[in-house]
Parts: sequence; structure tokens; C-alpha cells
Amino acid sequence: MPTHERPLVGVLPAAGRGSRLLAHGGEKELLPVGHRVVDGPNGPMRTPRRVIEYVCDSMIAAGVTRIVVITSPVKIDRIAEHLASVYEASADVAHVVLNDSPSMPHSIASAHAWLEGADVVMGMPDTIPMPGDSFTQLLTAYRRTDADLSLGLYRTDTPHRFGMVEIDDDERVIAHADKPATWRGDLTWGIAAWNPRFTELIGRVVRNHPDGARELPLGGAFDEAMVLDYDVRGHPLAGGAYHDIGDYDAYQATVAELRDDPGSFAVPTAATIA
Repeated sequence: MPTHERPLVGVLPAAGRGSRLLAHGGEKELLPVGHRVVDGPNGPMRTPRRVIEYVCDSMIAAGVTRIVVITSPVKIDRIAEHLASVYEASADVAHVVLNDSPSMPHSIASAHAWLEGADVVMGMPDTIPMPGDSFTQLLTAYRRTDADLSLGLYRTDTPHRFGMVEIDDDERVIAHADKPATWRGDLTWGIAAWNPRFTELIGRVVRNHPDGARELPLGGAFDEAMVLDYDVRGHPLAGGAYHDIGDYDAYQATVAELRDDPGSFAVPTAATIA
């Protein structure tokens, strides 16, 4: 089925324990960063914007109307209540609850029934990908190339914190490493889009991962896709900046940057994807 005929689903894996940043009740995804303007009883008013809203807003602006959040029993009530209050009129949000997820690929595989047969866009709900049209840019490139997997790329000078990639002149991913001590470039992936073929591959990678082995990063599925000669692309995003608020210092730095230059965090209106 052509890309434009498949349903489009957003997925947010939020089942982690947040051990790097112990937030209220563990929901680092609901930490306040910046604000949004809403209609108040006496006119426009500012209200805190939660971290998870940045990924959701960017997905919805790109045309996503179905979002699946994979979470845990200790997080489900607050996250579900908050997302319902913000997105009731703009997206259908479903929740998959896991008692214990050993890795991000395991979490995504648990939502197979929601993702099967769909084009999937994925963002991590404890990150802020910028600019606000990041998913619009990514989906445009994904549909233009008809890739199996497309990665939205950002520049970083801390490769040990991220999944690093190298691309060729055609934006094909030719190398990937998860949190290397050093790397020959400065491109990290932050968001992703993929087709049903890659969804099925994630399931196979999870099933073949030995019990008790070290944690499986999502990059393990990227590596397997490249070994199997899937079409894996990486697209540097115009105006891109990627904020991972998983630890306290990074969270405080992001709050300060947003306060100093809120215009760079503006969310676009709904977009039409080419």
C-alpha cells in the first residue's frame, strides 16, 4: 500500500522509570517547560506547558490524529488525565500500560495491535525536538524517499549521550552507534518515522533478544535493518535543536533556554505534508 494511503499513528514510549530525573510521582514527562497561551475567563492567559506536549503538538501539526502512549501503572493516571484535558478535540489518544518494560523496543512491540499496517512516527516524551515543525519536515522526507525508516537528525557535541549516525550524500544511514565515547560526526537521531515492515522487524528483534541480556536500545533495530538492507535514511532538520530533559542539569538548561528565547519554541498550525 502506498505511503499516503496507510494510516498514520504517533507512538510515545513512556514506560521508563525516569531514574536519571526523579520527578513528582516519576512523571518527568509532565514537568513544566515554557508555556502555552489559552483562552481564559478574562482573555488570553498563559498556562504551563508540559514536556510531553512538545512532541504531541509537533505530531499533530504534521497531521497525526491517533497517538499511542506506552506507559506504566504508576504513570498512567496523571499522564492520561493531562493528555485528555489538552488534546480531547485534536487527537485520539490511547494508552498501553506495561508493568515492567525492559527496553524501548519491548515497549513499542507491546503496541503492535495499534501500529500494525500503519506508518508510525515516534518521539520520546521526555525530549523536546525543535523546531515545532520537526515531524512535518521528517514526514515530508520520509514520503519523498519512500524509505523503510527515516530518522530526524540533530547536531550534538555530546555523542556519549545519544544514538549517533553517519549519512552519505543521498541521506542513507551508513553507520550508527548507541552512545559512543567518541564519534566521527555530530549527527544524532531524535525522532523517527517508519513503515509497517520496520514495525514487524522491531517485533522480531525483541523476540530474538536473550532474556537477561543487556538492555536493548531502539538502535539495535536500526542496526538490524541496515544489515538486512532496509532503506534507512537520516534527514538533518532545518533549524533543529534537540533537548533531552532526562537529567536535572539538562532540564534546567532547557527551562532557561526556553525562558530566554521562547519564540524558537513556537508550535506551527496544522500542516499539509507533501
